[in-house]
Amino acid sequence: MYVEMNFYNEIRNRLDDLILGNNEAIECLLIALYCQKHILFEGPPGCGKTLLAKSLSQNLDLTYTRIQATDDLSAKDILGYVIFDRYKLREKIVWGPIKNNIVLIDEINRMKPKTQSALFEALGEKTVSVNGQTIYLPTPHIVVATQNPHDKSGTNQLPPPQLDRFLFQIKMDYVEKEIEKKLLKKNNTKKNSPLKHEYMEILAEIEKVSVDEKKIDYLMDIIEQTRIRRECIRGASTRCVKDFYLAAKTRAYLHGCEKVEISDIDFLAHPILRHRIRLNPQNQSYGYTSDNLVDDIIRKKSGGMTPHKT
Repeated sequence: MYVEMNFYNEIRNRLDDLILGNNEAIECLLIALYCQKHILFEGPPGCGKTLLAKSLSQNLDLTYTRIQATDDLSAKDILGYVIFDRYKLREKIVWGPIKNNIVLIDEINRMKPKTQSALFEALGEKTVSVNGQTIYLPTPHIVVATQNPHDKSGTNQLPPPQLDRFLFQIKMDYVEKEIEKKLLKKNNTKKNSPLKHEYMEILAEIEKVSVDEKKIDYLMDIIEQTRIRRECIRGASTRCVKDFYLAAKTRAYLHGCEKVEISDIDFLAHPILRHRIRLNPQNQSYGYTSDNLVDDIIRKKSGGMTPHKT
């Protein structure tokens, strides 16, 4: 358990050397990797979203590809297409870039809805089907998608079923001036050799992390509040419950713990829930957000105290 903590600290430090001041983004990306789930980064251009995904693949020796989403991007550009092999006189499938360990989709909300829907199988089932043939995607496989919240021109809002397939939505922004000054002084030309780790063994160890009844009830109460609060039109799904549970176990393991703590649940609540909750338009009209709702829920669960931030 504690050997993995050393590995976790090393990979975090390597990523932090490149992208200072985004600890939540780094931690949640690593949790998503070991949950075998997907992550959506939201932030302005140039704040390190693409660099973070690429650096993770390089440090763990995983295959990586980048897809630039545009309005003319088609499903076959991502999943693959059929060609006729004139030597063997038969059709064959050329599988697309989705068949990599880490797939970065930049500005995913610029895809047409039809192209977005083509990702459902890959995001949910970890398989891809082309021309009646289905293949399993590699292990690990995660989609790291980005979108710019400030530029809505030419974009298409992601539908709720697709958003629900992302484990986290992480908000990134420009870091403070003093942190940017440190970034200028860093030597980013250093090349690190990939870290050795046994992915499947880590997944088996995460399964062993315990979650007592009190922590399960705490998690379930948070989920239930998103479904019954009058501020919500739609609360968290059953998929979200399972994702939340797995993410809490993964975070506990990566921090060298054998059981989930309340602080793990509190840390994860915002990035797991913010994109899965649909608020009443009346509440949205005066600036109330899903993060505000999660704050209210956790504050009441904690007896009026502020949420854990660890």
